[in-house]
Amino acid sequence: MGFAFVAYQHYASTRVEFSDLGYQVSDTGVAVRFQVVKGAGKKVECVLQARDRNNVEVGSLVVTIGPEGSGAVTKSSFVPTSRPAVAGEVLSCRPVG
Repeated sequence: MGFAFVAYQHYASTRVEFSDLGYQVSDTGVAVRFQVVKGAGKKVECVLQARDRNNVEVGSLVVTIGPEGSGAVTKSSFVPTSRPAVAGEVLSCRPVG
């Protein structure tokens, strides 16, 4: 839970448009599929989170996208978990560099 709060504070001021496209849960983590809108040659960092059935964070990951691609870029990333998860999502995205 602490990581999510810190990540939100860090990323809230310079957000980049993103969309959650779905997730797939396995025994060891969650594959999160998402789309982010970015400029050509730019990098974006996104914070991903996995949650358990009690809505408690059981895994998180910071993913860097770019600089290749521009416009709406679709990605899928695996978030390892400490306990079984039931959901995965993107918390936020921001430009870097």
